[in-house]
Amino acid sequence: MSELKFLPWRFVSGALAGACFAASIQIVTKDVLPRSLFAAIVCFAFSVPTLVVFFFYPPSFLRKKNEGMGGAYGRFHLLFLLSFAAALVGLGCLFFSFGILPGITYLVAVVAARWIVTAGSAHRAHESGFR
Repeated sequence: MSELKFLPWRFVSGALAGACFAASIQIVTKDVLPRSLFAAIVCFAFSVPTLVVFFFYPPSFLRKKNEGMGGAYGRFHLLFLLSFAAALVGLGCLFFSFGILPGITYLVAVVAARWIVTAGSAHRAHESGFR
């Protein structure tokens, strides 16, 4: 296998796939599933395989500079965003199954994480860290 180069989306894909898989293993041991946990399992069933694929097989679409988003490239990013969203929704369903407070705490953490990613991207932190 070729060298696994660090890319932020690759890191997020692997981490989310692992978290969703671990949560799935714990959920399926229950005898009775509430609706929120069933919804989480459905989300994880979609997101885990696709996030694992995104981790191991990065996109390598050749594009010309002036083409913009090509068809295959656009579909790749759409599928990645859908997988990412399904994983976050599944985890949200999991936390809300424990109650309102854990669910709200999860939502606040997701918003905070998004803010950190946005700030890091604006300062190109993925290349040289925050300065």
